[in-house]
Amino acid sequence: MLDQWRTEQIFLTVKAYPSISKRYQEASCMAGITATGQWIRLYPVPFRDLADEQKFKKYSWIEARVRRSKDFRVESHFVDSESIRVLEEVRTDNNWSHRNAIVLPKITKATHVFRDDRESRVESLALIKPFQLLDLEIEETPDDDFKKQVATLNALQQQLMLFDTPQLKPL
Repeated sequence: MLDQWRTEQIFLTVKAYPSISKRYQEASCMAGITATGQWIRLYPVPFRDLADEQKFKKYSWIEARVRRSKDFRVESHFVDSESIRVLEEVRTDNNWSHRNAIVLPKITKATHVFRDDRESRVESLALIKPFQLLDLEIEETPDDDFKKQVATLNALQQQLMLFDTPQLKPL
């Protein structure tokens, strides 16, 4: 059984690019740290559908109603998108001291995160500080794959237009 709805204050540290799905049309996965210092993953977040006053930048405190999802990862939660309220964007002045005070205590060796045999009750999110950066590879999404995703989104939006649902701007 899923948990009951509860209100959380969350410091958002991750905002993923929207993905296309038949179930949610377009949604983003987000992650952050709760006011009590716990990792939390939010999915689906219909970020581009949010009202302007609800749209938040990364490294902002938000308040929202959440509940555990069926996902096996302990941090995974649904978010009531209508409840999202931006509280504060955390500044970068003083050498990022405000952000660092929230984020740096979460640094871990994170060996448990990468183990295949880890227990499902163990966190799957972690902040790690690499000892050494050996390489960085950035791959562009092939045009054909991106065009298929956009076509899927457009088809889903056409179906919604039958019900007078406003159409999103193209990705």
